[in-house]
Amino acid sequence: MATRENTGDLELGLLRTFLRVVSHGSLHKAAVACNLTQPAISQQIRRLETIAGEKLFVRGRDGVSLTPKGELLLTHAHIALELSQETLRKMRSEDVREHIALGVSTELALSGLDSALKRFQFIHPDLQLRVAVATANKSLAKRTATRPGHLRGAGGNGTGELSPKAHLRTT
Repeated sequence: MATRENTGDLELGLLRTFLRVVSHGSLHKAAVACNLTQPAISQQIRRLETIAGEKLFVRGRDGVSLTPKGELLLTHAHIALELSQETLRKMRSEDVREHIALGVSTELALSGLDSALKRFQFIHPDLQLRVAVATANKSLAKRTATRPGHLRGAGGNGTGELSPKAHLRTT
């Protein structure tokens, strides 16, 4: 199937079908969940595989599993759909202000939270994020978003950047 022919763009509808098949583990279960026939789901997956130029699933008795290229697409399909939704919200001037609270240990905060928050913020720039980091004495050091993309710290030993535009300040 590895034909490198340019046969189109990754269509969002096909990516949604792909994600449904992944989440349900089989073409049949995805078809039932989508209120479509299994041949319709199969056709959409074949079209996506043609566009990608790669097999995305290995089909077996117990359903489907992802190929390495399917795993790669899985990561990017979520991002593409989220970016599409965010773009539409902004174009429609929908002011969506969501608030999320996240509690983490000091070890987690110091071992990679920075890159995860940067990616999260890229995908969800309008979210206000509150991060609470548990310190050694079991108290919580709160970090509150003053505006999207800006975190500030209160107490604790938190130093360093937690987001792309973060300037940690004691409040």
